[in-house]
Amino acid sequence: MESKDLDITMVNPFLSAANDVFKQLYSCDLKKGSISIRKDPTATYDVAIIIGITGNAHTGVVVFSIKKYTAQKLVSHLDASIQNEKDQAFSDALGEIANIISGNAMAVFSAQGMKLNITTPSVIIGEAFEIHLLDQTTLSTEMSSPFGMMEVNVAIKKL
Repeated sequence: MESKDLDITMVNPFLSAANDVFKQLYSCDLKKGSISIRKDPTATYDVAIIIGITGNAHTGVVVFSIKKYTAQKLVSHLDASIQNEKDQAFSDALGEIANIISGNAMAVFSAQGMKLNITTPSVIIGEAFEIHLLDQTTLSTEMSSPFGMMEVNVAIKKL
């Protein structure tokens, strides 16, 4: 296996966990849209939430990407008092959503006997930002909800 090879078995637990979390928090399903293979997990939209994945046999990142107005809808649905994307609480809420999704995926991997850890989410908000992430084959999946689109970029490989 080449070092940039995506471990495709790592993708579905994140997509399923995202759907489960949206059902719990927002009472809606996520619908899968376009799926593509990319050379890296760089975010497409104005907001990127990056979670690192480490373990004995795997390493990589998951990047959740959404438009700013979608992020505002998601956060205000949870806490109407958080309106400004410049507030730390706004970033914290987005990070927590990604953390819950990733934690649920980790529970699936743990049940399969995998020992993985996740990093604290890094939240980046802004137009035309540039993030240079590892050059790692990525499966990018568009998922839609009544709140808007979310892109889930999974770039996890076996060591």
